[in-house]
Amino acid sequence: MSPNIPCCCVRFIEDDEEDVKKVQAKRAHDGKDGDHASKTKCCFWSWLMVSLFATGVVTVTVLTISRYVDFLKRTRGGSHRPQQVVPKYANALQVSMQFFDVQKSGKLVDNKIDWRGDSALLDGSEEDLDLSKGLYDAGDSMKFGFPMAFTATVLSWAILEYGHHMNAIQELEHAQDSLKWVTDYLINAHHSPNVLYVQVGDPEVDHNCWERPETMTEKRPLTQINTSFPGTDVAAETAAAMASASLVFKKINSTYSDILLMHAQQLFTFADTYRGLYSISVRQVQKYYNSTTYGDELLWAASWLYLASGDRSYLRYVTELNGQGFADWGNPTWFSWDDKRAGVHVLLSRINMIGEIDVSESENLDLQMYRKTAEAIMCELLPDSPTASPNRTEGGLIWVAKWNCLQHSVASAFLALLYSDYMLTSRTETLYCSGKSYNPDDLRNFSISQVEYVLGDNPMKMSYIVGYGSNYPLHVHHRGSSIPVNSDTGCRGGFKWLDSNSPNPNIAVGALVGGPFFNESYNDIRNNTMQGEPTTYNSALLVGLLSGLATSSTLEGVGIVDKNGTPLSGWSRNVDLSSFDSSDEEPLIGISKQQDSLDEQDGVYIGELVKSVQMVTDVMEALVKRVIMAESETAIEKEKVTLGQEEIRKKAIQIENMSMKLEEMERFALGTNSVLNEMRQRVEDLVEETSRQRQRAAENEQELCRVKQDFESLKSYVSSLISVRETLLSSEKQFQTIERLFERLVAKTTQLEGEKMQKETEVQKLMEENVRLTALLDKKEAQLLAMNEQCKVMALNASNI
Repeated sequence: MSPNIPCCCVRFIEDDEEDVKKVQAKRAHDGKDGDHASKTKCCFWSWLMVSLFATGVVTVTVLTISRYVDFLKRTRGGSHRPQQVVPKYANALQVSMQFFDVQKSGKLVDNKIDWRGDSALLDGSEEDLDLSKGLYDAGDSMKFGFPMAFTATVLSWAILEYGHHMNAIQELEHAQDSLKWVTDYLINAHHSPNVLYVQVGDPEVDHNCWERPETMTEKRPLTQINTSFPGTDVAAETAAAMASASLVFKKINSTYSDILLMHAQQLFTFADTYRGLYSISVRQVQKYYNSTTYGDELLWAASWLYLASGDRSYLRYVTELNGQGFADWGNPTWFSWDDKRAGVHVLLSRINMIGEIDVSESENLDLQMYRKTAEAIMCELLPDSPTASPNRTEGGLIWVAKWNCLQHSVASAFLALLYSDYMLTSRTETLYCSGKSYNPDDLRNFSISQVEYVLGDNPMKMSYIVGYGSNYPLHVHHRGSSIPVNSDTGCRGGFKWLDSNSPNPNIAVGALVGGPFFNESYNDIRNNTMQGEPTTYNSALLVGLLSGLATSSTLEGVGIVDKNGTPLSGWSRNVDLSSFDSSDEEPLIGISKQQDSLDEQDGVYIGELVKSVQMVTDVMEALVKRVIMAESETAIEKEKVTLGQEEIRKKAIQIENMSMKLEEMERFALGTNSVLNEMRQRVEDLVEETSRQRQRAAENEQELCRVKQDFESLKSYVSSLISVRETLLSSEKQFQTIERLFERLVAKTTQLEGEKMQKETEVQKLMEENVRLTALLDKKEAQLLAMNEQCKVMALNASNI
């Protein structure tokens, strides 16, 4: 090797002297001349020879070990070390998966739930669509597109990250079938690029009935969003569901995967072009699934579309203006069917931590913001963190809202588990929370604490998963579960089952109920929808969480795509763990993984070979260091001479430059003086103008005071006028009343006068009659007197006789 290897190679020496560093810095600052270029060329060829020799030795040894491992695996039928299943969580996962079968709509074939049958076979027929599939939302028979799409997205995420765990307990195919049942529905609901059916059924009608879905006969109208009635949130969530599902089915059914991706891209364009909340366009949903914003769904969908398509425009979408406008960086939020921001932060952190892509500086800065926000979310979840959220019960359960409280606790645990695994996969050892450090195990332990609470480690000592354990809710708010199979109740006849105190005759296996109150109590009453109603999105989050804990293996399979965009292990029914190795890993990492599957004797042999490789490598490194050190010393001496000459030349140049700068500064000073004088005059003018402005302001203030006084006076006068007006109005009303009374009095007086005249006439007649009768009476009295006299005469005559 040539003794004149240049000092550019000195940077590889671990214990180089300070003067070597100075030489390198000097050369970097002053540039490289022709002599240095030739030296660099010499360095290159010298290094190439050494590197080729060392690489050859290591490669031969590695190939020897690999071939020996392959030989043992072929002859002994060996394979990768089987994952260690955690029975408790595996059992809970198998139970939880069955709730998707409980909620299925349409024509059921080989359904695992014996009390469920065909239902809603005519859904969509009024528009010549087949919307019979899909999942009923909760304890009713409604198909709400918004939460159903979120269910599909979360289930896809769980399969993509932990599909190999599901496969270990024979649940991967079940999960994929459940997902496809939803995506088949979503494909049919996307009738055209700018039309999406987001609801089947009338919730007002549905919630006024209590009947099994198999026997319902009510009309089930369709609700759509379009360019006139947009729904950015639900369209973007559906795009996210289809994009993530396209990754799940990429290896299983590439044609179906392409169809899903096409629909996802169309829906995202529709959602982004025609922006608006679907709960404004479809006001009926405000009582049930009211959406608060749509920016989070746009970021959520764009993130999944980037992962599914590899199209960098989607990455730019989340890292440019839309990210700045919608991501709410630095502010932790709760992951739910309505708010996807926390999920976006964790998902994009994954790209920043594990991604194999090259990103621009601006994109990387924005991805760092997503990661920092994800870290803030994790710090809020850790119970002993300085920034721990107070939203948790005494038993340690994350508790955000009284309605369906377990949604937030399970969702938080799922995100924490994902982030823990991302840290492990990216070899990120520490998470800092306001100066306090945590490791991936701390996040995993938090996730375990939440799932243990759900499984029974709580003050109620009950499982909140129906069908798991011996003590779980028996009166779940669920129509099909609460009514006997052979009962055809009609719309209203089933309410007797709602009000019944008997346990549900059919077990809604796998249902995750709403959960406890903040005081950690739970009322197992069928009409208690706040605590006792299960939902599909709760189950999707729970399945994701349990899938991550179902086996002891974590690092294998935590990865969405490799550097070529190909799905990694656990993403298909044909699990291939070997595809998880990437070119970025050192060969010894792959060897150590294979070494795990061999017996102890073979492992010892391979270990010895590995030690031999390491020894050869160490010898080569020592040889290279010695060569470089000798060459460096020669180069340093030469460089010192060159430095002296360069220093003299630089001093002369510096003196010349200083002279030119002094002349320039003198000219600048003259120009500056004139500018300063001009500015001084302007300042004086401004001061004078400011004084005038202040004077005018004072006058204006006085005028304003007068105007205020006049206004107050006017206000008082107006108030008095209003009072007078009210008095006049009152007086006018009183006058009108008096006038009406007077009119009535006049009419009454007229009536009385008429009656008076009539009475006077009658009196006159009576007086005339009285006169006539008086005269007649006088006549009769005279006759009586005459007769009396005659009687007296006759009496005298008689006495005489």
